Amino acid sequence: MEINVKKVQRLWREEGLSRKTPTKQARKGKRTSPMVKAVRPNHVWSIDFQFDVTRDGRPVKIASMIDEFTRESLLDVVERNIDANELARALTRVFAERGTPEVLRMDNGPEFVSKRLARLCGDRIGMFFIEPGTPWNNGFVESFNNFRRRECLRRHDFANIVEAREIITEFHRDYNYHHRHSSLGYLTPREFAQQQVAG
Repeated sequence: MEINVKKVQRLWREEGLSRKTPTKQARKGKRTSPMVKAVRPNHVWSIDFQFDVTRDGRPVKIASMIDEFTRESLLDVVERNIDANELARALTRVFAERGTPEVLRMDNGPEFVSKRLARLCGDRIGMFFIEPGTPWNNGFVESFNNFRRRECLRRHDFANIVEAREIITEFHRDYNYHHRHSSLGYLTPREFAQQQVAG
């Protein structure tokens, strides 16, 4: 005897029975580095994404990357969408200008666990993926994102993506050259980084 699936579903609902919904298994990137604390410039960089919208309700995706030792903001990418290939191109530009970190710390987002990023890092850059649901393990970039949300994103109503890029780029420049950190002896990230080179 064949049973109509729709009829079973209807009877199930009428009886008030609940159905267990399948849960997605959390992605986990393959770590190639242990958990480390940054002890010098270019030792550990942490990376993450932040989201906002323009006035028409369309998304704005912002890539953030911080040198955990100097607190410098290293990445300035503001787009409607940033996939693994776009992220790899942006990182390649930063690596060409500044050199490469020893470790890249990130969450398990699809852009980060991608084969494209793994190929870019190869054997020269360790990848440390934080445990799913533990943003505090990526605290430096989370702190930066919170600061940018408070001091920049909440204060501006972006008309379009061009305006968003201009304002966010200016915020990054101001952060690196004018924002003083008590943890850096009240120096700006750029001053602290230059002190490390001179010292």
